[in-house]
Amino acid sequence: GNYQLVLWQMLGGPTMKDYIWDLYSSSGSGNVTFYNKEGGYQNPRANELANAIVETEDPEQVRDSIRELQQLVFEDIPYVFLNFRNHRTARQSYVKNFQTGKLKGQEDLRRVWLDK
Repeated sequence: GNYQLVLWQMLGGPTMKDYIWDLYSSSGSGNVTFYNKEGGYQNPRANELANAIVETEDPEQVRDSIRELQQLVFEDIPYVFLNFRNHRTARQSYVKNFQTGKLKGQEDLRRVWLDK
């Protein structure tokens, strides 16, 4: 787009694709900053890493690539978060293996069960 500032609320799920690919890949559907998209700031190495990282769902396999991408993003600064809201959860004691998500209620419920 032809603008210098954008404000949006980022939503996603518990996978690396929901954040890494969406925000940093030229093909990312949630990439509203145009980082690596036509008309936006381009970093071919960051784009390459974002696309490669999401080929697996095992973060251990791509730990070094994630760190490299983080460093590139820290250097490029494609966007700045102006606001971050704290997140709290409450649940019944019989809900097992529930872990509070680090990003605004994006909990992964695939390993949660009810013990009752």
